[in-house]
Amino acid sequence: MDRRAKQLLVDVYGDEGDATLEKSLTEIITIANRVLDGMSDADKPEKVKVEAALKTKRHAILLTLSSKEAVNWIREVGNEETFADAFSKGAHIREREYILVAPRIPLTFEPDNQTHLREVEEANLLPLCSICKARWIKPAGHRCTGQTHAHAILTITSVNIANKLIKDGVGICGSMIRPMKQKQEPIQCMKCRRWGHFADSCPENKDTCGTCGEKHHTNTCTNNSKCHCISCGINSHASWDRLCPEFIRHCAVLDERNPVNSMPFFPAEQDWTLALASRPNRIPLDEHFPESYAVNCLPSLGNRKTQYGKGPGNQGKPSQTGSNSILIVDNNRYSARDTGGPVKDVANQLEWAQEPINSDLTMEITDSDVTFKIKPWI
Repeated sequence: MDRRAKQLLVDVYGDEGDATLEKSLTEIITIANRVLDGMSDADKPEKVKVEAALKTKRHAILLTLSSKEAVNWIREVGNEETFADAFSKGAHIREREYILVAPRIPLTFEPDNQTHLREVEEANLLPLCSICKARWIKPAGHRCTGQTHAHAILTITSVNIANKLIKDGVGICGSMIRPMKQKQEPIQCMKCRRWGHFADSCPENKDTCGTCGEKHHTNTCTNNSKCHCISCGINSHASWDRLCPEFIRHCAVLDERNPVNSMPFFPAEQDWTLALASRPNRIPLDEHFPESYAVNCLPSLGNRKTQYGKGPGNQGKPSQTGSNSILIVDNNRYSARDTGGPVKDVANQLEWAQEPINSDLTMEITDSDVTFKIKPWI
């Protein structure tokens, strides 16, 4: 945790970015420290220095600074842009991302629609842009006929938000989703179906089918009746089968080398996130969904049904089928709830409550609640 808190991942672009990547790690550290020495700010920590650098395969540079305070200072508004532009023109400091696997999301949700993502954040009381992106795990063309739900990947920008969603769940399209942390899995080559390397560095010249084991690409396989695993060398399952004994063995080896893989939460400052045991019992959340949103809706009232009065003077005003209810009016909208809980300042919201609507409505006001007794229409 301390090591990751001291790291900055800088994406570089263009010709200047290519030139930066061609430099040695010592030259990159020297350039970064020269930029930091030239930055002046009243809140600048005493020692701000880049101690190590590493080039990644995705056109980025990972910088390790001397302290967490130095990283927090660079990430402040203004300092981040100043350091990135001076380090390499057009560079950008990437936020650390936390990947969640969300099961059984209704297909009415559109992961590519930014409006849907913002509505999910608002409905679940999450900070703006805490869900930076989402995508379906399986392509839409591979879905079954009549399928209504699918698994998705959610990318979260905050470790605390990610752990909160794992513990409490997230409401999407009226459904409570229980996401899980995406575990690190062993690397399998999509070209030769062997383990430990990617397809771009595969020594083989031809593709090997992950289903039948013959020399063609998996997407073009027409031999659906044959299964052959390259790793096991048997015909009982395909190479991509997650129940493959070799895949399970590689996962166990990876979990042993990486203990964080067995944790249900992302490690954070809270002690409960460092537990290796199963996740604690979740605390049920109240459903808070704005009624006018496209991908979220208000929770149903259960067996309680609101009926409209049929008598004179009561047209368009709902009456509860029970004998006791609380009627709340807000912006000409009506909602009913039981009289078990206190209601504050209801009298101030009900301008029409000063006058009786009809003979069937009586009102009792106490210090903590307002109770309306309505005779149901028969």
